[in-house]
Amino acid sequence: MITQVIVSFLISLVATPFVMIIAKKFKIVDRPDGMLKTHQRIIPYLGGLAIYAGVAPFVLEMKLFILASIMFILGLLDDIKPVKWYVRLIIELIIGWFMSLIFTQNFFMSVFYTLVFVLVINATNMIDGMDGVCATVVIIGMIFSANSSLQWALVGSLIGYLVYNFPPAKIFMGDAGSYFIGSIVSYTIFSNLKASFNLNVFFPFWILILDIFSGIVRRIIAQRSPFKGDRDHIYDKIWRRIGGSKVLKDRKTVIIMAVISITFTLLKYVGLSALMVFAGSIMVVLFLRMFWYDEGGNKYE
Repeated sequence: MITQVIVSFLISLVATPFVMIIAKKFKIVDRPDGMLKTHQRIIPYLGGLAIYAGVAPFVLEMKLFILASIMFILGLLDDIKPVKWYVRLIIELIIGWFMSLIFTQNFFMSVFYTLVFVLVINATNMIDGMDGVCATVVIIGMIFSANSSLQWALVGSLIGYLVYNFPPAKIFMGDAGSYFIGSIVSYTIFSNLKASFNLNVFFPFWILILDIFSGIVRRIIAQRSPFKGDRDHIYDKIWRRIGGSKVLKDRKTVIIMAVISITFTLLKYVGLSALMVFAGSIMVVLFLRMFWYDEGGNKYE
């Protein structure tokens, strides 16, 4: 465990400055638009490449390596030039189906796993909308879900990346990173479900599920397409409710997101855990008004 964390951490830590140079040279960057992209300067992508480099040596399941790599390439292509949403969805469904076959040959279970895969991929992508948030909550989820060297390698790689992504971020993981991470998260959930088919398996990553579910409901209530982005995710709402400078608010938001994530995760160890998580979800939704747009938010498409 320690070896995987240290090695992957060092690979990611050393690789990130180099991929930053490559991203800037080839203009694979995220440009602020004042709407969905509210950062104040151009930030290089390709942080996902450093994360991939840190994890790849520890992906011992060849089928997983191929499938996660395809998702990484899909995300990379989307970072370079936006890919149509329906093309991405079709590829996600295909990859999800093949990943399901690693765990089951039952048709209905494969359909279930495929849908979970698509949900997790997009939830991971959505949670990556503020410096440090995605890496932090996934690190926490992986620590409490690890069942092999793969998960610990992702923890180490994300910590190495977080050195550069913690507010104020010097680099973003991009869709390449979030798609790859989402693939590993999905695989982890599936492997734990195979060992014990229990709702508790989802709790370490519950904040991802809660955010994407709330986003879909919020957009439908507002009579908007569920596929259009906005700036009213859970981290956006937290950010608007705390004080301080922008960087300080960013850092506070990461910490609060971590606390919420840890809380949902620890509920898996208490009695009536599903009921407790459901109650906690309702509290978060109501307190942050997750199903409605903030007056100070936006509805940009």
